[in-house]
Amino acid sequence: MKIKNGTIFNILSIVFLGCLLIAAAAPLTKEIRAEKFILVNSNGNERAMFCNFPDGSSGIVFIDLQGKARLAIGMPSNGEANIRILNELGQVTDQFPSIKYPKLNQSSVTIQHKNSDKIAIVGDIKLEIKHYALIGQHIKSLNQFHPDKNSDTTKFVKVMGIVTNMANMEIQTMGTCYIIDQKNRRYSEMESSTFYIDNSRDLSMTTLKPSIPKKFTAIFEVPLDSEPQQFVAVELGELFSNKEVLIPIY
Repeated sequence: MKIKNGTIFNILSIVFLGCLLIAAAAPLTKEIRAEKFILVNSNGNERAMFCNFPDGSSGIVFIDLQGKARLAIGMPSNGEANIRILNELGQVTDQFPSIKYPKLNQSSVTIQHKNSDKIAIVGDIKLEIKHYALIGQHIKSLNQFHPDKNSDTTKFVKVMGIVTNMANMEIQTMGTCYIIDQKNRRYSEMESSTFYIDNSRDLSMTTLKPSIPKKFTAIFEVPLDSEPQQFVAVELGELFSNKEVLIPIY
């Protein structure tokens, strides 16, 4: 799906209508001021949020019933506004304006090594890769309604780690990630991977509480000759920025 001018108009119209509904629901007043508006359904599940983020960005994020961000309209701290459509993993499938993710800015990332741990510190976020493992060519589903997955031409690998918010306030992260192998090929997190991991370990569209480590697991499907070398997280703690955080996993 490509975002076209007509689509942009429709998206912005929906957002504008939503803002009018929020205003209509409030008592009559000349001005409403808040740092965050959250739209919930009848069960109390968050379906959309309109807010500022600690990294200086602001935006509107629409969330599906599984708690995944699926549409985001953002204004990052650098002022380069964008609209994104995301899949069930939180991965950007289309974006306007259409841009490529930049290469890692080494000056903005601190890579540290402590014993066997791999640690990256970016601003107030600490990312630790704790375990990398080859699953094999068969992976078992944790959902009784979703089948196991088998492959003759690919294999499944998993990366497990911990992400910690070292700030004194909550930080929102999209949690998009991928791996790079020895041939510099990039592989996104496997589609429907949430059926193969504990939901509590899903990193997409996550609110990181201050000083509370969050464990995560990411599963990737790669060719048999692939040897993953690096783990890359996109927009870790800085929404709408397109910044990548790279850390070795070998």
